[in-house]
Amino acid sequence: MRAHAAVRVERDVRGALRVAELRSAVPLVLRLTGTTPAGVSPPTATVHLVSAAAGPLAGDELRLDLTVGSGVRLVMRSVAAMVALPGRGATGPSRLVVRAWVDDDGELDFQPEPTVVARGADHVAVTEVSLAPSARLCLREEILLGRFDEPPGAYHGTLRVDITAGPHDRTPLLRQELALAPDLPGLHGPAHLGPARGVGARLVAGPAWAAQAARARPVTVTDGRGEAALLPLAGPGYLVTALAMDAVTLRRLLAISPTPDPPASEPSGSELSGSEPPTPHPDRGQ
Repeated sequence: MRAHAAVRVERDVRGALRVAELRSAVPLVLRLTGTTPAGVSPPTATVHLVSAAAGPLAGDELRLDLTVGSGVRLVMRSVAAMVALPGRGATGPSRLVVRAWVDDDGELDFQPEPTVVARGADHVAVTEVSLAPSARLCLREEILLGRFDEPPGAYHGTLRVDITAGPHDRTPLLRQELALAPDLPGLHGPAHLGPARGVGARLVAGPAWAAQAARARPVTVTDGRGEAALLPLAGPGYLVTALAMDAVTLRRLLAISPTPDPPASEPSGSELSGSEPPTPHPDRGQ
């Protein structure tokens, strides 16, 4: 199966929010689930991704494009976890490519539900984000290895985030790859996952949060069911990575911030829910 879905939000000639494109393609079905009232800044659209078919299955090629115009905010969520499955008779991995572009003073808050890699699956996930110099980003990725009491499949994830000031002026902010497979040597050893069945990352980037990023210091949080580390980036921004025994612990650990009480304008993790509401921004009418 091949599918290409897209969301594009921008300001119209009067400065109001305009959803210029909302294109679904089974199994990637997009639903506009909320907009802020007129006059609220920044104008915000909330879109949920609904999976209209099982999978992705082996051989599926899925793509999602997200474009955020200047001065607007896009909140992307999904209504349920995505379960990568092996399929029957197909060859090659399933693949999901997410490409995002965020203009100056725009904001993308992309925090979908976890990807579950079922036994026998081979899934590739590629996320590429291009940020203008004053753009803002909150991005969360969560991977669960197998369903309940099930051995995991294989997963290969690539995350690339750039600051783009012009056609020929691109500065890398983050490059990260993650390879997981049941036959990977040492997968469950102490130098890799150990007993953890969930792994994830949360990236917060943009000059609007420069003060928080500047105060960030390497932090490690450990409890009986997982551990997380927060590392400052030069973007400015910071990256949280976590390992956990279950999805609830993983979500909680990814929500750590550089300060005990982050400012209201900073996005943070939220409770695990199949129909999770947008991350609250009290000063933005959200």
